[in-house]
Amino acid sequence: MRIKFYIVLVMLIISSALLLISHQELNKVKEENTNLNNKYVEISEKYTECQQEKNIILDEVIMLEEENQILGSYAAYHQLGI
Repeated sequence: MRIKFYIVLVMLIISSALLLISHQELNKVKEENTNLNNKYVEISEKYTECQQEKNIILDEVIMLEEENQILGSYAAYHQLGI
């Protein structure tokens, strides 16, 4: 009868140790996941900022091209003496 008790006790201790190790590993993985999520949010915010800056620059380029076209037409108009 004592042998069965010791066998069950050893199995319980081993199971508890494995559960503790699994719990610690799970906490590490959760922390790593949280860090990766935070990095993703930061990168996503930076990407959005870059997209906004790109759109502003693109609008400026289009405006400058239109002004250049107008100035070119004006210069051509005055060169022809019309």
